[in-house]
Amino acid sequence: MHSSVDHSIVVAAQASHGAISRRQLRDLGLSEAQIKSRIGGLLRRYVRGVYIVGHMDKFAVAAAALLALSELAAVCLWTAAGLHQMPVARSATIHLLAPHGRKRALPGARVHQTRQLGPEDVTVIRGLRCTTAARTICDLAAHLSTTRLQNLIEWTVTEGRMSVEEFQACAAGFIRKGRAGSGALRTLNFELFDDEPYPISKLERLAKALFKSEELLAGFVMQFRPPWYDGLRGAVDFAWPELRLIVEVDGRRWHARNLEREDDNRRDRRAAGHGWLVVRITWQELTRRPGSVLLDLLEIVRVRQPETAA
Repeated sequence: MHSSVDHSIVVAAQASHGAISRRQLRDLGLSEAQIKSRIGGLLRRYVRGVYIVGHMDKFAVAAAALLALSELAAVCLWTAAGLHQMPVARSATIHLLAPHGRKRALPGARVHQTRQLGPEDVTVIRGLRCTTAARTICDLAAHLSTTRLQNLIEWTVTEGRMSVEEFQACAAGFIRKGRAGSGALRTLNFELFDDEPYPISKLERLAKALFKSEELLAGFVMQFRPPWYDGLRGAVDFAWPELRLIVEVDGRRWHARNLEREDDNRRDRRAAGHGWLVVRITWQELTRRPGSVLLDLLEIVRVRQPETAA
């Protein structure tokens, strides 16, 4: 009977989602003959020298693939994003990152090679070596549109899965000429975190010219002071008092806006309490998509005209 030996195998494999290596089995005291007698039964061969005990789910495959590769390998890309619970599409294939020269064919997995995978790029989630949130985003940069990448960066920072400093440190080491995704990372790092705020005076001039280009929007008041506002930020950028409409233009970086969102929300709630609508426009929208901003505002004005006339 092999009950005590088999129990030891099961317990050892459970620590790694059911995956176990030949070396681990030998460390448990099993001979080559004992190992061979269990292959096809208790031990299901994944690849030579690596086995799975029990159900072969995605975690078991990932753990077995890591055992088969290298102690320096890590789950990466969409698989890592799933472990970090990031809002990206899932992949049925297990993606792994391994040091250059360690690539091998593995069932259900795809191995990506790198010359750049230090301890600072790796964490452990659910018992699996996994690229950090920052490294996962840098790796995904080559596979996502700039908009999706920006949303992912913002979500990860906002949810506390990654600090701005962690992202910037990883991006600085990742970006290089000709490397896929480098351009998007460089641009988003600059736009979201690094540069000075867009000059508000210049932004207001752009908005003023845009509003004056349409007769329906021409009746605005700049630096309007609603009676319920107080303090240093007691004026709004633009207002249409007869429509009870406020437009605020924002030159702050995304990160700064995120930190000051509570104050913005409080101001917006006070305006709403007096029956006013607050529309906020970022510098990215005003400089990159002015036509879209204009159409949105025209629609808002059209809808509110009969509402306020009543």
